Amino acid sequence: MESAWSAIWSFTVAGGPTPAPATPTPGPTDKLNLKSGWNLLSLPKSLASSKVGDIFKNVTTVEKVYGFSGGAWSIATFSAGSFSGTLTDLTPGAGYWVKTTADTMVNLAYKPVDPLDPPPAYDLAAGWSLIGYSTLALTPNQPVGIYLTSLAGKWTSLYNFSASAGYGLAKPGYGFANVTMFEGYWIYLTSAGTLVP
Repeated sequence: MESAWSAIWSFTVAGGPTPAPATPTPGPTDKLNLKSGWNLLSLPKSLASSKVGDIFKNVTTVEKVYGFSGGAWSIATFSAGSFSGTLTDLTPGAGYWVKTTADTMVNLAYKPVDPLDPPPAYDLAAGWSLIGYSTLALTPNQPVGIYLTSLAGKWTSLYNFSASAGYGLAKPGYGFANVTMFEGYWIYLTSAGTLVP
């Protein structure tokens, strides 16, 4: 005999407010300061949009952006209010040359953290590459040797650049001490490797 308690009951609450759908928490923001002329820069982590036109939206002082990968250049050129060319996205871990006509501040919006995204790793070819300082924790700087641990025995020269001082050089064991947020670097590898920040 079926118990009086065996039936399945369902209830509907009437008249209550409908919960609003959850919206993603926006990521942190930052500011990128560019000097008039040439800047060798990088992005520390993924942005809400990686598109060149979105990153430099409403910025009319950026003339050109160059990337270098696998021995080949790519370029985005600003003209008639928008960017065009072979370089469409800027990614963390890579370095970029940016030419401006005046000192410029660029507002950055980072992508919200997704705990299911694996930490980054960047494959580099033998020879020269443009790299950046990638840091999920937005740590301002890190010793060169620590940052390049995964490339130990493969990297021989690392160059930074500033408009005021020109190039600076680091080699294993000597040279400038730290890699720094927003700076880009030329690096030379004797064989292909993977940069794991």
